[in-house]
Amino acid sequence: KVWDVSDGSCVHSFDHHSDKVQCVRWHPTEQAVLLSAAFDHRLGLIDVRQPKQAALAALNGEAECAIWSRHNPYQCFASTDNGAVCCYDVRKVANKAENPILWTLMAHDVACTSLQDAPAKNLLVTAGLDGHAKVWNLTSSPQMVYSKNLQAGPIFTCQ
Repeated sequence: KVWDVSDGSCVHSFDHHSDKVQCVRWHPTEQAVLLSAAFDHRLGLIDVRQPKQAALAALNGEAECAIWSRHNPYQCFASTDNGAVCCYDVRKVANKAENPILWTLMAHDVACTSLQDAPAKNLLVTAGLDGHAKVWNLTSSPQMVYSKNLQAGPIFTCQ
């Protein structure tokens, strides 16, 4: 649902997912575009000006987190309950291309609950139920450059 916070009313309810929605993010520069990810194993792109025309792409598990790339407006990242992280070309998602995934990495052995691209270009941080925080270099193909068990139990967010 999209809400008008000034009067507390629901502006629109979307129905492009068939199971619980785990994550929704506004695009950082295209103010009418929403990214969503759900337990139905799908990533969704919606232009709220055309709410019945969602573009969908397959996830390789139940969604845990999805974010827009802060360095490339045509990319987003999604993580799943099996520890995977995928980078999507949103233009390919919007055009219903057969394979919109640019790369996939197995970031954790269990759910990758959170991810965040760093202010420095080509760095991604992931966190998981395994208690590890990891830093990935995305320059060519993703490579882990640092991993630390924070010894704090499962980690649910990184920012």
